[in-house]
Amino acid sequence: QEVFDINENAFGQGTVVAILSDSVRIEHGGKIDTLILEDAPTPSAGGGAAVASGSDQTDFAVAEDELSAALANLPQLLSQARAVPYFRNGQSIGMRLFAIRSGSMYEKLGLKNGDIVLSVNENSLSDPAQALKLFEQLKSERSIGVKLERNSQNMDMRYTIR
Repeated sequence: QEVFDINENAFGQGTVVAILSDSVRIEHGGKIDTLILEDAPTPSAGGGAAVASGSDQTDFAVAEDELSAALANLPQLLSQARAVPYFRNGQSIGMRLFAIRSGSMYEKLGLKNGDIVLSVNENSLSDPAQALKLFEQLKSERSIGVKLERNSQNMDMRYTIR
């Protein structure tokens, strides 16, 4: 497993030309092949921890009991998605999410495959060790702000714990 950015050569097989939430496009031999990600998110039926009203929603109300249960079982929460350090110009800038499971807490919170989480409550995630420390701090928070990059656009997500 490797991490590639646009215009990088992937395993000597081709050049990455596009990275989308549900696929990756690679050019090789004058052709562009599209690799479909099997774990791409599917539209949610609603309900759960977050109240959603569209795919670009940035404000969420989160049920305290569901969030507490998720944070209490960290191994299960961490198995619902994969997060890897994301590098730009040789520097770690955050954690890239992928393989988000349908119905997971991540999906309920409006996070999508390919999102790069840059900070949580103004705490940078450029240091992967910092990311795990934040889980403990989040248990007592009533309001959580997440800065992320989605499709090359910065977004601010806000969560209110009720």
